[in-house]
Amino acid sequence: MYKTLKEITDYADQLNMTVGAFNMHNLEMLPGMIRGAQELGLPIVIQTSVATAQYIGYDVIVAVCKQLANNDLVDVALHLDHARDFDAIRDAIEAGYSSVMFDGSNLPFKENIAKTKAVVDYAHARGVSVEGEFGTIGGTEEGISVSDDDKEYTRPNDAVRFLAETGVDALTVGIGTNHGQFKSKTNVQIPLLKENHNLVDV
Repeated sequence: MYKTLKEITDYADQLNMTVGAFNMHNLEMLPGMIRGAQELGLPIVIQTSVATAQYIGYDVIVAVCKQLANNDLVDVALHLDHARDFDAIRDAIEAGYSSVMFDGSNLPFKENIAKTKAVVDYAHARGVSVEGEFGTIGGTEEGISVSDDDKEYTRPNDAVRFLAETGVDALTVGIGTNHGQFKSKTNVQIPLLKENHNLVDV
């Protein structure tokens, strides 16, 4: 079944399990990803970058995801990952993505809250989940490198405020993780993750 990110994460929370979220870069990757989830009997989150969605076509990706989810009887959420442009988010939602991320982590905290809230209002009115982010995820993202010196960790009290003022369904926090290409050693702050998890319920 085609699901929202919130539906999948709520289900995962009830069963105290983790759900994999995987970035696809072409349509050829998609059947294998969903088949793998089917074989394990688990839901899956398929993520695309804005560039991938624009290259393949938002509507094409939505159609294939829905078809495979229904044919293979797998719970699948389709998520636009790390989008910073409202037009791209709107295009994904109008095409049928079940989840979007607004990445305002490069913005001042108050501006991030305001812009994330605008995305949440637009998306929730259309039945779409929203992930927000503040703090810094290191590594390389859409060709932009983030060094260890530029990392900003997510303070738990700020996470509480961010969640309360935006109403996001999922929250990405900066705890020292890296993704993409990076040269430095990753230093994940597990105690900070636990502090954030103890205070927020997404």
